[in-house]
Amino acid sequence: KERFGEETEPSRYLGEMIISKDEIKKGDTIVHKVLGEGKVIKIKDDTVYCFFSNKNKSVKLNLKHCIKRQLIKKVVIESSR
Repeated sequence: KERFGEETEPSRYLGEMIISKDEIKKGDTIVHKVLGEGKVIKIKDDTVYCFFSNKNKSVKLNLKHCIKRQLIKKVVIESSR
């Protein structure tokens, strides 16, 4: 990518923003931009099944699409020391 006519490197923060398919596991909590907070109940190939308690329903999501469009984030619960 070029900026002001010079080659540039991708931002060092880019890796923090984008999750990969391998980071999502059964039992994880995710946040979807439209659906809100949900719990991953099943993963099969590129499909993730989540339960969204605020909507009181299970939803089937295309994981590749959600990651590409940055529609989901994984909730990381930090343990106290």
